[in-house]
Amino acid sequence: MSGLWSIFVGMEVIYVVRVIMHIVKIIKALKKSLVIAILLMNCIYCLADDWMSRLNDGVYVWQVSIPGTHDAATGNGFSGISSVVANNTAKTQDLSIEEQWNAGIRCFDLRPTVKSKSLEIYHGIFQTKLSMSSALTQLCSLLDSHPSEFCIVIMRHEDDGDGGDSSWGTLMKDLLAKQEISSHLADFNGYLTVGQMRGKLLIISRNEYEGGVRGAYAKNWSHNSDFSYQTGGKLVDAWGNTTTLCVQDYYEVEDPDIKVTAVKKMIDHSISAFNSKSPIWVVNHCSGYNSALIPNVNDIRKNAETVHAAVLDYMAEKPQGSSMGIMMMDYAGVDKSGSYNVRSKELISVIIDSNFSGATAVNGINTERVNGKRYTVQGTPIENIPAGSIYIENGKKRIR
Repeated sequence: MSGLWSIFVGMEVIYVVRVIMHIVKIIKALKKSLVIAILLMNCIYCLADDWMSRLNDGVYVWQVSIPGTHDAATGNGFSGISSVVANNTAKTQDLSIEEQWNAGIRCFDLRPTVKSKSLEIYHGIFQTKLSMSSALTQLCSLLDSHPSEFCIVIMRHEDDGDGGDSSWGTLMKDLLAKQEISSHLADFNGYLTVGQMRGKLLIISRNEYEGGVRGAYAKNWSHNSDFSYQTGGKLVDAWGNTTTLCVQDYYEVEDPDIKVTAVKKMIDHSISAFNSKSPIWVVNHCSGYNSALIPNVNDIRKNAETVHAAVLDYMAEKPQGSSMGIMMMDYAGVDKSGSYNVRSKELISVIIDSNFSGATAVNGINTERVNGKRYTVQGTPIENIPAGSIYIENGKKRIR
């Protein structure tokens, strides 16, 4: 009996050892998968975070595909007792300004309103938690931390919030004169290059203010779905020179098909304008909402879900290196908002990646590296690639 018991115990021990060994193998496999996942996530984050570092200094800014956010400050939340209503009617972003930056956004739509002799950012009649001063200071700080990057602010006087307060122009002049902001501001001309813009903030204002323009004034901004109305805009610099501006900002969407068609047509226009002898700046809004009597954030989300999916499908048919212009979107940096699959992470990635082929590529994924050799993400030739490393081969990101 004791012999049988010894055999039984021995079998149990062997079984337990085998189970433990199997568990160890599983843990090792999971650990390896986790390391690869972390490397991939870090790589994607780095590519988004400093993606402009891979742009050629000599490329014109108007030739660069730039992801942007519509009513960017709503992602920082709303102030006061009206915040409950605002969150259900006026919220167009789920991420804060800094989180949008980290997701790759480089153009921000900000709408300052006069309140208590200060400029606070509103959406319509709703005040966000962000002042214009704090927003610009934050962007300047991000530029200091990421000197390879630049950003654009498109602003307008949100006069719904202050009844068209005439002090807006003076307050804006004083704000832009602050040293911590003015030292970062770029003087506009249509032929600005990436190299000239690195570390700089370009302000495009849809309203004039006192003291002369710092950046550019945008004239003839279009909210019409008809393309013929969208190509008549102008950017006016400090010397009165004008540059062509094309704007698709059809936002009261009665028919989603009309909106999608308008976005696609402006993308095509941006692609065809890439080699124009004269600069053509393009601002193309994916943002919008169903023109219902009472606005609802789910209408905004539904529009984002529809338009973003259509743009992703459309760009999949385009050749690499197709310049999309400045693409403004709602719910940037998330793939799902509420119950809607807005796929904005994908959209940002497609917009950024469209830069890295042909004339805009530098030190990264470009046609010169489609030669069978291997490179780091930064563009340095590499032969011995450690396991789990991200590298570039024949113009594509790979992982060993």
